[in-house]
Amino acid sequence: MPPNLEVLCTGDELLGGAVSDTNTAMFARLLAPLGLQVKRTTVVGDAQADIAAALRELCARADVVLLCGGLGPTEDDRTAAAVAMVLGVPLTTDHEALSRLEARLTGLGRAVGPNNRRQANVPQGCTVLQSEVGTAPGFLVRCGGARVFVMPGVPAEAQWFVEHHVTAALREQSHGVVRKQTLRVVGLPESALDTLVAGLADGVAGASLHFRTVFPENHLTIQVRGAVAATVEDTLERLVTHAHGRLGAAVVGDDGRSLPAVLRDILKARGQTLAAAESCTGGLLQKLVTDEPGSSAVFLGGVVAYSNDVKTGLLGVPKATWMEHGAVSAPVAALMATGIREKLGATHALSITGVAGPEGGTPQKPVGTVFVGLAGPHGVETRALLLHGDRERIRMSAAMSALMWLLQVLRA
Repeated sequence: MPPNLEVLCTGDELLGGAVSDTNTAMFARLLAPLGLQVKRTTVVGDAQADIAAALRELCARADVVLLCGGLGPTEDDRTAAAVAMVLGVPLTTDHEALSRLEARLTGLGRAVGPNNRRQANVPQGCTVLQSEVGTAPGFLVRCGGARVFVMPGVPAEAQWFVEHHVTAALREQSHGVVRKQTLRVVGLPESALDTLVAGLADGVAGASLHFRTVFPENHLTIQVRGAVAATVEDTLERLVTHAHGRLGAAVVGDDGRSLPAVLRDILKARGQTLAAAESCTGGLLQKLVTDEPGSSAVFLGGVVAYSNDVKTGLLGVPKATWMEHGAVSAPVAALMATGIREKLGATHALSITGVAGPEGGTPQKPVGTVFVGLAGPHGVETRALLLHGDRERIRMSAAMSALMWLLQVLRA
């Protein structure tokens, strides 16, 4: 069986909400390839008694504890003292760590004060784990039945410790390999995603499905554990292929690229370009596209036509059209798309007009009513959407729905 591995994070700033715990996710990511999984995370403040009590509790049930935080130079850094208290040993100065610390601070032009030197104090009898980042050393102790790796809480320093000390020490306890792949899905609620892939991993040894909402996307992660890497990878590839077959056009991709990045790469490969005209989304679609490096190769530009006069003056939407049908309508969306496409000479053009709320809705066109236009070499089409949520969610859903529609057209 893999070891029971737990994380203990310290810091009043974590409990107070000023800082979020990002170390647990980082630990899980780095250790997963070894077949190791974080079973639980505990967060306590800076009080020495609280750290000691939590450590005793974890060491009574865990095989491995990753303890991060509280090794700095300030008065509230009490982790080393808490560990020493649990072990019933004094703190002693590690002279190699002290020499490294003094050399590092001197090299940075900083004075070495008593509080800095205190960082070289470690529990007597521990194995000191020297660091090449930061000033504080870490250390390894045996506590009850657990091996406890103690390291700084600064994420960059904690990552260095895991990569250079923890993974090497735990590799011997690795039970096989773990491989995973995430499919990014747009336009399917999590419940529908779950229904479509139900049973996908049934009867497949070591396989499991995991779901996560990352608005406006839903992510399906397929994970496979096993003893032989080649077998695990073949199984994962087969399951990913089956998942694509079930989810079809709702999948953005499975290689980590965002929807705008996938669109950028397809358009660039085909030598095609994109333009946009937006009303209720206020340029959000254009921001999503241009957030991706290299978007200038395919994105020509766009217009935020928030007022009806701008729709008429810049995009050529006749006043009679929005007077008759309303600014939030399929005819206006179609004319906005064709207008920006012709003005900029783009291969494809997207348009969005809608009611983002919280005001402005009517019984006929409630808040969340959005029309999307797509103009291209084969003409112009429109889609009507009824989106839900607050203003920001409606705007983001509208922008992503438009981009997803273009992706599906390009793939078809």
